[in-house]
Amino acid sequence: MRTLITYTAITLSLLALAVASTHAEERFEDVEKAYLKALHLKEKPILTQHLAELERTRLSAVSKGLKSFVKEIDRDIATLEARIKKQDKALKALKDIEPLAAKPTSSRDDATTVARMIKAPLARATIQGGVHYDPSKKALVGWTSRQAEASMRVPTEKDQTYSVVMLYATSEKGRLKVAIGSEKFLPSLDDTGGLGKQTNIRMGKFTASGSTTPISISLPFHRSKPFVQIHGLRLIPQQP
Repeated sequence: MRTLITYTAITLSLLALAVASTHAEERFEDVEKAYLKALHLKEKPILTQHLAELERTRLSAVSKGLKSFVKEIDRDIATLEARIKKQDKALKALKDIEPLAAKPTSSRDDATTVARMIKAPLARATIQGGVHYDPSKKALVGWTSRQAEASMRVPTEKDQTYSVVMLYATSEKGRLKVAIGSEKFLPSLDDTGGLGKQTNIRMGKFTASGSTTPISISLPFHRSKPFVQIHGLRLIPQQP
């Protein structure tokens, strides 16, 4: 009888753990969905505005008889419309989910983060393989050869963790290889709507091991024509 009671107690305990685990997974999924909805809601007006700008540019190009430019804009519009359509579908699936509210930050926290943020000196980078800094565009351009590389060093705080954010523009999809200290990133770059439209990509995080950190940006695959302009690379300190 005692053995049966013990067995029953163990079974009930395991069942309780399983239920708790299931509930934890469900809560995590709810948070993840809320986060995704917040991202979609924030991005949608930006994409819609950009689509309107492209359509105005297309009308102007048509009136001037710039047929090749119109074709290029048409491709950009089609890509953007597909992205908005996909986003609308995702929002419809999340219609019953409340978007995740952003955690408020004080102006003092913001000021401290900005003061400690590190901007990579692109204009002073050591370059090779055809890539070069274009002062008029304020960007590293000319990415075609697999030997293309830009390298530099930045001051960092030892043991500080940073979020790595790159500002770029491209009219195609592709990849770059970015090495920061001992960390290596291979960001997949999406079409930003043309080389005239810039966007940020968060590549990940790294923790500085010293007071200075080397950075190198290279092209892992040969390209037939330059496809990207790198306008900025920032290291944003993360709160502990």
